[in-house]
Amino acid sequence: ALVRMLSAFPAIQPIMLASARVQTVDIDDVCAAVVAGVEGELPCGTDVDLVEAAPLTLGDIVAQVRAWHGFPPARATLHAPPALGALAARIGDAAGWLGWRTPLRT
Repeated sequence: ALVRMLSAFPAIQPIMLASARVQTVDIDDVCAAVVAGVEGELPCGTDVDLVEAAPLTLGDIVAQVRAWHGFPPARATLHAPPALGALAARIGDAAGWLGWRTPLRT
């Protein structure tokens, strides 16, 4: 939800920790692992690594989701400082107490 929210900003792309490395998990891989586990095809106690082989940066993932939604690339990127992100997350927490389900929370 957070990546979708970030990718939908028009024109200017706000982002914090854009260079943070992220490894995503494909939902089809999760489903296949659950089916294999339920059907007893995985040995008991086996760890299954489902993340992609090479991590991407958060900035790259947001750009890819922007393109997937059909939005043009951002004209500018606003790199927010971590303190601003922490404040926004606290505001999101307060909004949650009021019933708003914001994706930006602590």
